[in-house]
Amino acid sequence: MPARVTRRDRRISDYDGTAGAARSRAADLNHDQLGDPDKLAAVLVAFADVPNPPIRLPLGSDTIAANEAEHASDAAILADWRSVAASTDFVSSRSG
Repeated sequence: MPARVTRRDRRISDYDGTAGAARSRAADLNHDQLGDPDKLAAVLVAFADVPNPPIRLPLGSDTIAANEAEHASDAAILADWRSVAASTDFVSSRSG
């Protein structure tokens, strides 16, 4: 498998707080992600012609699992706190 991250040895100190920070975070990743960049590219190219694309498109089984876990957590919070959350609405004479 080809290397997924290419780094150059040259560093510009003026960018340490921005691009340099991103470079450091990238170096800390395990570089063993499930996603195939070629498949991602093919999906993105095809996605460009979709007439009504979703606002977010979670790609990869790892992303799907993370989204499902987050949504389950959010659903549990809503179940437990729905009445408190809804109690902050303005009192209105509208019904419905």
